[in-house]
Order: sequence, then C-alpha cells, then structure tokens
Amino acid sequence: MSNYINFDKIPQRLEDIEDLYSILYNSEKNVGLLLPTNIKSSQLGIKTSLCQFINTWYRYTNDQASLHTYVNNEKDIELQITNLCDQFHGLVAIGMAMSKRKIVNKTKTFEFTQKAKKILTERLKKMQGVERDGRFIFDEKLGRPLMLVCFDHLAIDELKFLHWLYEFDFKERAYSVRNVRYFRNLFLRISQSIWIQRISETKKIESLKITVGGILEELFKNTHDWARTGFGANEDVFFETNMRGIFTEVHSGSKTHFQEICKGSPPLETYFNHPIFFQNTKNEAKSSFLEISILDSGSGFSQKKSKEKLTKDKSLNKEFDDIIDCLAKYESSATSIESRLRGRGLKEVADLCGKVGFFKIRTSRLCVYRDFVLNPYNPSGIMSSEYIEEIKTIKSYIKDWINCNETLTEFHFAEGSLITIYYPLDTDITDADSDQLKLQF
Repeated sequence: MSNYINFDKIPQRLEDIEDLYSILYNSEKNVGLLLPTNIKSSQLGIKTSLCQFINTWYRYTNDQASLHTYVNNEKDIELQITNLCDQFHGLVAIGMAMSKRKIVNKTKTFEFTQKAKKILTERLKKMQGVERDGRFIFDEKLGRPLMLVCFDHLAIDELKFLHWLYEFDFKERAYSVRNVRYFRNLFLRISQSIWIQRISETKKIESLKITVGGILEELFKNTHDWARTGFGANEDVFFETNMRGIFTEVHSGSKTHFQEICKGSPPLETYFNHPIFFQNTKNEAKSSFLEISILDSGSGFSQKKSKEKLTKDKSLNKEFDDIIDCLAKYESSATSIESRLRGRGLKEVADLCGKVGFFKIRTSRLCVYRDFVLNPYNPSGIMSSEYIEEIKTIKSYIKDWINCNETLTEFHFAEGSLITIYYPLDTDITDADSDQLKLQF
C-alpha cells in the first residue's frame, strides 16, 4: 500500500476536498502527498482550496512525509517541476515542501529536492516581473490567472518579500507592506494581465481600483502582521516554514457555464443564478467575474484571537464569534488598541461587494459566506463615512456553507485562512435593480 495521499482523482467538486481532510486525519504523521501536475476540475474555488489543504498537510505531518510527483525519470524533472510551478497548487506545495521535506517521484525511487528548489527560485524571480520604460510589468502570459506568493523560509529577501507587495525601509532596515495607493496601482497592472478581453473598458477598472486596492492592501497586511507567528505563548515566534499569497483570475462564460462549474456548491449556484448577472434570457449571453483570494498558512483567526489551541471543547458559535471579531469593528486578530484603529477588513470587503459581490472564508473548522445580492451592504443614510454594520447584522448575513443559514457545520480543521471574493465585471446594479431582486428571492 502506498504511503501517500493521492488527490489526483478525488477533488472534482469543491466539497470533495473535505474527503482529503478525512483521509489526512486518519493517516499516520509520515503520510506523503502525491501531487498532480494539472488540476482536472474546473470548479470555482478548487485551486485555492487545494492549496489550503496542502498547507494543512504540511502542518499535520512530520518531516518524514515526502511530496510525491509524476516525474518519471531524471530527464523529466525540469519539465514537470516547471509546469507544476506555473500553477498555484504546485507552487505552494513545492515552496512549502522544499524547507524540510523531500521531493520525490511517485514511487520514491529517486529524490530531486535541490533541483526543484532551483526551478522554484527561477519561477519566483519571474514573478517579480520585468522592467520596461522605467516601470515593472508582469512577465506572465496574458489572460491567465496571476499569483503573488511569499515564502518566509526563503534565503533571498527579494523573493521572500516580493517588490509588488513590499518596500524596504532603509531607516528601519526592514521590509514593510506597501501603502494602499501602491496597491491600487497594483490592481490596475493585475487587471491588464488577467482581463485582456475587456482591457478597453478603462472606466470600469478605474472605478474598481480604489476599493479593490484597499481590500488587497488591508487583507494582505493582515496576513503579514498576524499570520507569520504562532499564538498564545508563541505569539511572537515566527513560523519556520510559512507562506501567504494573492491569487487573481477572471472567469468568463454563459449562465450555463457557471451552473456547470458551480455544481454541488449551493451558495455559488444561487449566486451565479441571480438574474442581474445574465439579463439576456438566452443562456448563451456571457458575463465575466473577478476572483480575488488571499491565502496564508498561519494560526487562523480563532486561535490567534483566543490565544489558545482550538479543541473540540470550543463551540462552533464561539469560533464564529472570534472570526467576526477579527474582521469587524476595526479589529484584527490582535487585541491591542493600535490594531483596533487599523483593522477594517470586513468594511473594505463590504464596500467592494456592495450589492453584487460574494464573500467566502474557510478557516479552522468553519466555512461561511455572504451573498451580497441577497443581503446587500448599503450604508446610505448613515452620516458617518466610516459606517460599519453592527455585529448582530453581520452575523445574520453570513451563512454556513452547507446549510445556507445560520446553523454552523463543523468542517475538518484547515490551517491558516482562505478568503475569496467574487465580483461581476459586466454588471452595473442600481437601487431599483436591488429592490427587484429582493422581491424575486
């Protein structure tokens, strides 16, 4: 019997990934992972969800667990590993494994960890982009998903702190996350790389850059500040092996297409079935949606907030409260006064999603979401420009992924956090449209 988890055949649907967690937690601590070169499933969210599982596998297992690949022979290494590093799941897996794990072929007859590390390093250098006419642009194939990933265990600072996300403070002699103004311009460059079909619609992109840039800066800064260290007694101890990253992609297709790639995920099925997105009665009419995912391999919201290890003794409702406290009311997973003044994650998300977006978070034992078409964010009439919905309102709008209501489902424990946002790029919704939608649902 092979001593590895083979997820090449299991995850065809987003919900199938839970089967992987079940296998993992019923395995020995030295169980390896067989990594497919390509993800066959086209279902929305499966790529980043697999990455979160990979991070969980790494944290759960010991250093005897190997990363297995479909490399057939020595001559096959460069091609296969290069192809793997061009995909989010492969990049994350090799990046995490190269710290202390062996990277081997399927039968573990030969090892190529150092060669894989060199190939990964070259891929991360490519991620830095190229300089043209005094400015950097992405050196990626146009129209493809874009990933920006940082690994804390890399020896090269320039790759450990990507210049797209960090700047070096010469006075402090340290790297810091770039300011929100830079992140807004970063979104413009990302959109030029991944959304070539609509690149002429500059007004749409310009209108999105303020809010999307704010979300990217806020959520990524949160992972930098709180997802690199442990919790409780290890609050200030950095993880020896750790990652965080941004994944962006544009999904385009007809209503029939989205029904197919959301099959088996009721929250997404409902969201992409909203009439506002496909107003043409013919299902052949196409629409485009932006996906933004922020992934990290940190301690997770609840453990960071409570400063203690999450156990079965803690109720799901209390864990849910920890997540909401971290994302709302100007809080983050730290409890200092300073953090209360800067944490604005849920408000930034709500500002973008407004009446048409979709928000999902998978962390620890929970997977929850908010459909902003069904439950719009509308601060109109509130005098303060910093209006934030009350905790009670937020909790009533955020639903459990399985039950699609406020009754929480206990998922298998997942390391770190994965936040995903979907936003329509072809839809301009009005108050009248929103009111009409409320009548239909």
